Amino acid sequence: MDFFDTNPFPQNDDEENHHFEPIAPINYITECATTLPIPDSFTLCGWVYVLSNEAMPGLYKIGMTTTDPESRAAEISHGTGVPLPYKVELAFFSNDPRSDEERIHEHLSSARINQSREFFRCSIEEINTAFIDVGLLERKSNVEALADNYQIITFDKPSKLNLRYLFEELRIEIFGNADAAAEGLIRLSALILKRQNIDGRSLVLHNGNAQMIVSELYQRYEKYLYRSQRNKNNQTYDSKQSGEF
Repeated sequence: MDFFDTNPFPQNDDEENHHFEPIAPINYITECATTLPIPDSFTLCGWVYVLSNEAMPGLYKIGMTTTDPESRAAEISHGTGVPLPYKVELAFFSNDPRSDEERIHEHLSSARINQSREFFRCSIEEINTAFIDVGLLERKSNVEALADNYQIITFDKPSKLNLRYLFEELRIEIFGNADAAAEGLIRLSALILKRQNIDGRSLVLHNGNAQMIVSELYQRYEKYLYRSQRNKNNQTYDSKQSGEF
């Protein structure tokens, strides 16, 4: 075997017979965003939801679903013994709905009225705090809240990755192994992203666009610095004015 692969893009029979769609170019938006909405259509593997019912004031049902919270609420509202329909109060993205549901139940175990049921007697604020503590994000949150914990945020659907086709489409000539080149590009991108992240910036990818966004925590920090500097300037000005009289 040669030191370098004679063909950096090894091809199997499946790849030869598979038709790959043209790769859409990425539009880089140079202006750094401070707020962006999470697309309404975006989902992970499922949801952990919080439901209320007017017939049961002060009680909240916390469960999970792999469909959508509204459909689940409608489903259990038609159950026997349910006098009024359930209302979705909160819904949280989840990559592992069953496990995340168990974590929330454990976190709120002292408020659970029956260990065999999913009902909890506590405030909606306490429930929301529990979800924050376990690291789940509510669907009405904005992208800048995600940027507090993630360097790359994408709302795009995954596609079949074929490095040979990808590099050819991007007009990048590779000498050597394509997998090694892709790994090097990822490592280089990670280095650049980490440098950007020092200033609270994360990369958002969606619908063919790439844009940096400032995290929510960093924006709060910048506002704090601005107010502190303004107060300091005001105090300096007041001191000078007092000295003139």
